[in-house]
Amino acid sequence: MHDIESPEHPATRLRDLTHAIVKTEAFALKHCRHEADRLRYAEPANVLLAIAAHAQGTLGALPEVCARDGLPLDGSATDAHLLALRDALTDLLMQDEWAYRSTLEALRRGVALMRLIALSAEGDGKPALAEFSVAWLDTRTALIERAESELRWFSRPRGASNVGEDESSGSE
Repeated sequence: MHDIESPEHPATRLRDLTHAIVKTEAFALKHCRHEADRLRYAEPANVLLAIAAHAQGTLGALPEVCARDGLPLDGSATDAHLLALRDALTDLLMQDEWAYRSTLEALRRGVALMRLIALSAEGDGKPALAEFSVAWLDTRTALIERAESELRWFSRPRGASNVGEDESSGSE
């Protein structure tokens, strides 16, 4: 029999997992927007903005979904000032391609986390969260596949398209 304080207790596990997905989605929202800004008009920026919009929707919907299943959701950001400092320093050192791949890696960890939430919610009889998680996985997986296909942009010769130039503007 599990003690309520045990990490194996379903309510504790789901609380910890939903807290982690809130942090992961806050990261996705912030970093996808940031990387899209760095890439400006380059092709990969569009899918990053779509992922950021999906993360924003998730952060808006998740509290209600969890409430329907009687799960508390702590959406408070922790260590935000340290993350901001790390991001500022990392920004100075990162190249666009490395930053894009790093963002993709973090997004993949979020998918793994949501898969665990879906399985746990289903096993623990939390139908709203289980249904939400499956729908989330369908959307986010497709978006990440699009983002992965945009890696080809980084393999183009440097002069083919410059980051920051509006590719839709022609010469006059």
